Amino acid sequence: SKRLLRLVNKAEEYHHYLLEHPILLNKFSKKRMLSVNIIKQKGIGYNPENKYYSIPIFDDIGTLHGIKYYSFDKKPKMFWDNDESLSNTNYLYPVESVSNGLSQVILVEGELDALTLIDRGFNAVSFTSGSSSFNESLKNYFRDKNIIIFYDNDEAGKKGSLMVAKKLKDVASSIKIFDWSLVDAEESMDVTDLFYNKIINEEKLIKLFANLKYFVSNLEKVDFNSVFNINNMNKDFFLETFVIGKEMTPYEFPTKIFIKCNKTVKNLKRCQECPLRDKGILININKEKVDFNYIEY
Repeated sequence: SKRLLRLVNKAEEYHHYLLEHPILLNKFSKKRMLSVNIIKQKGIGYNPENKYYSIPIFDDIGTLHGIKYYSFDKKPKMFWDNDESLSNTNYLYPVESVSNGLSQVILVEGELDALTLIDRGFNAVSFTSGSSSFNESLKNYFRDKNIIIFYDNDEAGKKGSLMVAKKLKDVASSIKIFDWSLVDAEESMDVTDLFYNKIINEEKLIKLFANLKYFVSNLEKVDFNSVFNINNMNKDFFLETFVIGKEMTPYEFPTKIFIKCNKTVKNLKRCQECPLRDKGILININKEKVDFNYIEY
């Protein structure tokens, strides 16, 4: 279409302009902690008319979805191209991060934060409309993914992290939310700030990710004795357990777990109907998809 052609021409024109002006290119590279290689790879450009950097947003078949503009010091900091872009659409950037077959993806709050991580070897993606919005049609991109939500260190980021985690928990294999208390960071910092201020490096971030707790929705946490409380009948809850087998090597994760309850109360209807009574339940564990700290049944 003519609209798409105009959009493509704009994106290419801005990209070439940035590459031809090393002062602008180096400023962007240095301030955003991005290599020139990733800038070229993602087609980042510069619009000399409005003096904003440009970020082309592509869909999952490679068609240009729109152009977003970014500035270090002007307001608004980011906005969509008014004439050509679908400014009211929440999309994914870069969408290939959730369609490349990798099981783990890091969900950050902004497009450039996603590039910060990608440039350092991580698989990262961002929604294009900030932390407070969610597009239900994008849920399937996260199916069977191990997601780490790494939103900004502010109130909006915390609320957005919980909102997105709850939205994705039904399709994701596992979800973790970054714990900002693990790093010496000021409020409102984002992932790029951590690298810029040398608070973390790639190696430290990998270790932090590995030690994050898994998201367990907003289920009530109960102790073992409370499981048998009549108030918990027909309710979902979170129970911490320790799984061990006499034939298991230490730290080896089981492929099967057998659960049986020996606390049957005679003539109590809920015990008579409970599937853990008598024969018990055998749960088969898929090692490729299981969250090693949390099994939902």
